[in-house]
Amino acid sequence: MVEKFVTAIQTNRYLNATKFAIIKIAYLNIGVAFGLLAYSVGDRLGFVSLSMKLKVPFMITMYMVMMSLIFVYLIMKDLVEEEKGIDVYVPVFVMGLISLNYLDTKSTLLPIIALAIGCIFGVLMPILSRLKFKFQAFPPSVADYLNRLIPILIVLIAVFGLGSYGIEFINLLLKPFLWFTGFLDTYFGLALTIASIGGFWILGVHGVAVMGSLLRPFWFYMMLVNAMDIALGNNATYIASESFYQWAVWLGGSGCTLGLSIGLAYFAKTNELKTLGTDSMKSNIFNINENTLFGVPVVDNPAFKIPFFLAPLLCALVAFFAFSQGYVTTPSLVMPWVLPVPIGIFFATLFDFRSLILSAILIAISFACYYPFLMKYEQSLIEKSRS
Repeated sequence: MVEKFVTAIQTNRYLNATKFAIIKIAYLNIGVAFGLLAYSVGDRLGFVSLSMKLKVPFMITMYMVMMSLIFVYLIMKDLVEEEKGIDVYVPVFVMGLISLNYLDTKSTLLPIIALAIGCIFGVLMPILSRLKFKFQAFPPSVADYLNRLIPILIVLIAVFGLGSYGIEFINLLLKPFLWFTGFLDTYFGLALTIASIGGFWILGVHGVAVMGSLLRPFWFYMMLVNAMDIALGNNATYIASESFYQWAVWLGGSGCTLGLSIGLAYFAKTNELKTLGTDSMKSNIFNINENTLFGVPVVDNPAFKIPFFLAPLLCALVAFFAFSQGYVTTPSLVMPWVLPVPIGIFFATLFDFRSLILSAILIAISFACYYPFLMKYEQSLIEKSRS
């Protein structure tokens, strides 16, 4: 049952198209994030002029518009045949028309609308392109020209015909999306997400890859809203974005295994585990933990099932409380995932030094969760080798 569910997600053309569209512009988003980081720090230091403060929100709005057009183009390129270029350009044009209704703080919705528009037209355009009318009185070249033109006319007539009703319909469809986004930004939504990801890992499936395919649009929207908040000089709206998981939950990688690597490197008695810990520390600090997950191993190992769930859950709850109460600035920007844990959260929280203290606390929680189970597991290995 689980295997069928995972296969259905991983092979879904539309989920993959949206996922890869977001991934393909990741470097661009990181570049913009560094620009916003510099702007925020400069604003706090008094180096930003009033004219620049007025321009930056407009610049972010224009970036949202351009991103939405890029998304539609990338998704259509994935979903339609390469030689049918017109099937790609028409949805991009339609997205441009839609964007005219969101040229304010609601522009953060545009990339999400674009992901949906791309998938809808990915289904619709191939169907319309297969419509072939027989124009027997015309030469073949004329008939072919008209058959290429008719799908475009159908789409444009429908778009202009719907007008404001179409925008109202889009806003109606966005309501459940916004509700679920808000749900994910709660303690319960946080716990459910972590339990789902950990559950897949325990079953031997890459939990982040599976759940990320489903939740990435919601996490991505949170980051867009938070970016606009920075541009406007406001506090971040959402806490539980992908940046939160990256720097406050997956310390060292899935399962929050940085604490386990520390335990292996400094407290393990056997040379094999100590060497594994020393080697894994080098990659875990950069959020890569396959050597820990499959080297100890943690995956499919009953000895580590409890801390594999408990460590990320406790870290998430503690961090969420700290951010929600204003003790630490909320991670508002997407940062390169390869940054070391303390540096990543320091950048994502706009250079809030309190985030370094929080990061140390979270690493200590991870270590405390894994340590007793590591000692028990190591003792079982020693007894097994003696027998």
